[in-house]
Amino acid sequence: MATSFERISRLMGAARRRLAAALADDADRATLVDLVYRHCLGREVDPVRLRHFTAQLRKGVPISRVLQEIEASSEAQQGRENLKRDLERRETLQRDLALSVEVIFQHYCGRAADPEALRFYTEALRTGTPFSQILQDVERSPEAQQRRRGVVGDFDEISDGEFSLILAELLFEHGSATPKKIDHWRKFLAGDRAKRIELVRILINAYIGGLRREAAELWDPQRCGVLGTERFLTTAVWQEKREELQLAEAEERSASPVRARRPFKHSGNYIVTAIASLYKGQRFIENFLDNITSQTIFDCCELIIIDANSPEREEEIIADYQETYPNIIYKRINYQIGVYDAWNIAARLARGRYLTNTNVDDLRRRDSFHIQASALDRNPSADVIYQDFFYSLDPFLNFDEVARLGFKSELPIITPNNLLAFNSPHNGPMWRKALHEDVGLFDTSYKSAGDWEFWLRCIWKGKNFLKVNIPHVVYYQNPDGLSTRPDTRGLDESRRILRLYSRRLISNRLLLSSQGFADLLGISPDWDQSWSYYDVVQRELRRLGECDRLALTDHCHST
Repeated sequence: MATSFERISRLMGAARRRLAAALADDADRATLVDLVYRHCLGREVDPVRLRHFTAQLRKGVPISRVLQEIEASSEAQQGRENLKRDLERRETLQRDLALSVEVIFQHYCGRAADPEALRFYTEALRTGTPFSQILQDVERSPEAQQRRRGVVGDFDEISDGEFSLILAELLFEHGSATPKKIDHWRKFLAGDRAKRIELVRILINAYIGGLRREAAELWDPQRCGVLGTERFLTTAVWQEKREELQLAEAEERSASPVRARRPFKHSGNYIVTAIASLYKGQRFIENFLDNITSQTIFDCCELIIIDANSPEREEEIIADYQETYPNIIYKRINYQIGVYDAWNIAARLARGRYLTNTNVDDLRRRDSFHIQASALDRNPSADVIYQDFFYSLDPFLNFDEVARLGFKSELPIITPNNLLAFNSPHNGPMWRKALHEDVGLFDTSYKSAGDWEFWLRCIWKGKNFLKVNIPHVVYYQNPDGLSTRPDTRGLDESRRILRLYSRRLISNRLLLSSQGFADLLGISPDWDQSWSYYDVVQRELRRLGECDRLALTDHCHST
């Protein structure tokens, strides 16, 4: 499919060839303008713009300049973005359909699909042929039947857990499965090899069905999942709660070039370094600086702001604050960099023994830094401190107002299993600067999920996480944020991260067969196959506890 640029290039070539005839009179000029509009914007030109551009052509303005003006309009730019996303979705769907055909052929025929079959079945799936029909076609082929009669595949030799993990790696490109899903699929299979074909069928249908729903659904950047729960926060839910509490709309403040000065003197002791990446943050920057400089221990902190070549004029407001707070460090990079590049620059510059990331559109309670730093001081074995946080859909409410609304995460105590499921240190954690000496800096190949990759790398290296049971941070669900806007790379990066860490962090015990797990525990595999291995361990612990209780009772009676 031709890109918008290619179509416009072809149009310009055709327009040049028709120039002499097209400019003969206003009718031809109007035809030319309408043609440009149809190609650039996908609609007829409105009468006002038609008169405007026709008059320009009559005056001798080059066609290229007219094209540039039309192409530079916000409508044309949005059209190009929509076209780009549509092409990316189509390319992703086509790739995933082809991958599904490959999985089917590998499973039934033990080989990759030949090019002709791959094209045929991919096109069939794209045009709506059910997966069940494709599966039956391949399953009933002479090649598949001969293999079934004479060959025992490698999949028949491995446990249900290992089969589930391999299947996830095959089906979900750049991805894998979480321990919870593996346990769920293992219970579904329950040692029945015949059900493996059914699981392949279920997962392929579910995966492609999800892709189609994703392509069809409108993106709502103000609909976010509440971490640790199955709830979602939407604009409607937010507004309903706001009306219930009679909470007025917050007003955006206009930044003032000169601020009233607060008395401030730095202690010279750097406990905490707050790091911030800045890009197009002008509407948030004053609230952000007010919030951070109001921290109770800010005289023992520093704030390092890395300007990633923002086109706005935030530096003027920052410079005004620096006159009062010399512990605000501002560094501008004269080319656009990613958020994790900025964090790495700040981490290298940091003088504090503890680091925390601060987003310019988020909020901290006044004692937030103090709570986190004190927890690290009291717990020398902890490497990272994290906490629950409040959600906000209004960046100009203060902390107490957001807390009254009460939309809060419910994060678990971090384990390798649940950290693979979602990014619990998601918002405003604090960690020891020395951590980077052991595990490295943030991976800048990620644009949206690099912090999650870093925390998984930490737990893989044996680092410890500690949860503070005080929600002292606010997360603003920014519809234009890097991880929330429609073109976010978060989903693709999440798949890549799972592919990298699932094998490293999923316990080998979870992948054992029922008999293998029973042998490990020294028991008989007599449990209900619908049980998880966690349930089995809990049962055995209760049995041991009961045995200890009976032994203690007998001892007491005998004495």
